[in-house]
Amino acid sequence: MESKEVIIIIGATGGVGRALCAQLHARGASFILGGRNPEHLESLAKQYECPFVAGDATQSSYVDSLVKKAEETFGVLTGAVNLAGSILWKPAHITS
Repeated sequence: MESKEVIIIIGATGGVGRALCAQLHARGASFILGGRNPEHLESLAKQYECPFVAGDATQSSYVDSLVKKAEETFGVLTGAVNLAGSILWKPAHITS
């Protein structure tokens, strides 16, 4: 028996995150949305009828809450994707 995919997507509301949600949804996977903006997450969650947790991905307690939400909702977690962040167009030595 094949088990269902249950994926955490941190940074779900960005362009790559939205595209990933569409692909996962098309293949029948379940997912938990993560990101900083609750309004954007709520809108995306309504579209895919999935749970979300808003927070700061730099905080380990936030990541723990996403794992807990996946386990409470689906009983299992099979994967996670971290798309949080942005592209920096400057050298590392001048990045704060």
